Amino acid sequence: MFKNIRTNATLAVLIVLACAATAAAQAPAGVPAGPQQWVANVVNMQGGGTARLIVHADSFSPPEEVLNLAAILRDKGQGAVVEAMLKMSGRGYVRIGDSLGYEVPVIRYIPTPTGYRIVVIADRPIQLFELWRSTRSLDYPVGMIVLDVNKEGTSTGQLLPTIKASFDKDGKLELENLGTQPLRVLNVRSEATK
Repeated sequence: MFKNIRTNATLAVLIVLACAATAAAQAPAGVPAGPQQWVANVVNMQGGGTARLIVHADSFSPPEEVLNLAAILRDKGQGAVVEAMLKMSGRGYVRIGDSLGYEVPVIRYIPTPTGYRIVVIADRPIQLFELWRSTRSLDYPVGMIVLDVNKEGTSTGQLLPTIKASFDKDGKLELENLGTQPLRVLNVRSEATK
């Protein structure tokens, strides 16, 4: 089954901020400089199983860059956004389990009243069997991670490994997740970079 996630969902926060005119002014106060890293556990609530997640940021995406991606999505569609991301320099990487790190072009740091939110968006690795069988998953070329880090020590998040994005007729962003629910991210904690 497929699940639609509308703009009011927390997972859409990155592009929603990109669409706000005020977001283009400058990076929010309090954005840390230098490399940052978070570790967590990813839990598949449907199929079972856990894996270690590492999100490493060498730098954070400025609002102008995100505004540009939102405009490309609105004007040219998802395929053009993926092409644009492939041309962007990496802001850091994501590693799940024992896999090699996967470079990501968009990492946002967003202060919140209780801490901050990290939003990662990237084109996702396409598996050989998807290409070979031309599966429906090829229509979902983007992945997203949202980490909500707070001061109380109950930091969590979500991982959507396969999504597609578009604007509806009213100009609202729609994210469609391939699957019935996102993967849960638990025990998020900041870790010193090496």
